[in-house]
Amino acid sequence: MSKEIPPFFALVGPTASGKSQIALELAKLIPLEIISADSMQVYRGMDIGTAKPSVEEQKLIPHHTINLVEINHIFDTAEYLRHAQIAEEKIVSNGKLPLYAGGTGLYIRALRYGLESNLPRNDHLREELEDLPLDELQEKVAFFGVHGLNQSDWKNKRRLIRAVEICSHEGKSLVECRTSWQGKGRSGIVFCLDRDMDELTRRINHRIDQMMGEGLVDEVRNLLEKGLIHNPVAMQAIGYKEVVTHIEGKASLDECVLEIKIKTRQFAKRQKTWFSKETDMKLITLAPESSMALAAAQIARDIENYDA
Repeated sequence: MSKEIPPFFALVGPTASGKSQIALELAKLIPLEIISADSMQVYRGMDIGTAKPSVEEQKLIPHHTINLVEINHIFDTAEYLRHAQIAEEKIVSNGKLPLYAGGTGLYIRALRYGLESNLPRNDHLREELEDLPLDELQEKVAFFGVHGLNQSDWKNKRRLIRAVEICSHEGKSLVECRTSWQGKGRSGIVFCLDRDMDELTRRINHRIDQMMGEGLVDEVRNLLEKGLIHNPVAMQAIGYKEVVTHIEGKASLDECVLEIKIKTRQFAKRQKTWFSKETDMKLITLAPESSMALAAAQIARDIENYDA
């Protein structure tokens, strides 16, 4: 492998599938550093609810693209790509391998194929669009080209607003704006962890119980004081918006925990669906008794033997 232009290696999978554990095992076998591909770990203070690597884990292996911005900052994919490129160049210059690890499929796709548009945010237009009901936003997007959105995007207000923003600026349909996503993409291997949904549910429930015990409610209270409620991106993070509902007295703690578990399970299913539709991924199927060390060894062999 060339140290100057390394292939693209990533470790992805649904939440609670074991990405962090395997990445740490992998670091024992290959000199690498992690570039987080998690859209919420970029925020300082969002630690417990995002399962951010601990201080001890960060000492064992350097992690990049975490703790980038304050909670009142609106962070987007284009900004992530800039930080990721800087991190990758730094890692390579140190003679190590960059490994992207996380569950934000949009980040991985953009890293491999490029962003649909380098168009900067248009805050004035966004303010106007924010006030529109969902059906009117859908009509605006349909005007530019229905086939540019996935089915799930049609109920996602943020994705609809971005679609209108891009198309109204470039005067093209979404399909035309996204031609850069249709190319071959960057060479390398994306390893995708997969678990049976029952096992994944068990791991999710255990993780959330841990998060609550570690003080997720107090973490959210602190972030509310810093402006969490005014950040529509950060407020999409599962766990945080449910705890806010509890803090506001609209749900008991037990109801809050149950809702977080349900939403996280639904999110994991969506992640599994997203990754199943991506091309050129190597599936790593894990059973409850699977050894993280053995899984890491398999990945290490594939990386070392990779020939672009």
